[in-house]
Amino acid sequence: GDHDLEVYRDQLAELDRDAARGLIRPAEAAEARAEIARRILRLGNADITGKTSGRAASVTARLVATVAVLAVPLVSWGFYSQIGSPDLPSQPLSERLAKNPADSSVDELVARAEAHLAANPSDGR
Repeated sequence: GDHDLEVYRDQLAELDRDAARGLIRPAEAAEARAEIARRILRLGNADITGKTSGRAASVTARLVATVAVLAVPLVSWGFYSQIGSPDLPSQPLSERLAKNPADSSVDELVARAEAHLAANPSDGR
């Protein structure tokens, strides 16, 4: 942005010098000035558009993040209230480990093995 503006200003200064020396006709100098002015205006419009869209993207990103932060716990709570069993009493680990191993989940089997090794560290079977 700023670098491009400096380039256009240098082009205008060079154009003025060339016109003063008579290297370029006045009509051609006027056309060149108009073209450089158009480029400067285009550059200014691009900067304004870029800043506006950057702000809009930032606001959109914040809005999406806020909705996600609020939606995840609410949706989770909704699923748990429909599918979960909040009224069941908690079961101590010893009761869960006393079940038949064939009826146990992988997590329960791992917990059973860990409890056995904690009680019998020399038993590596």
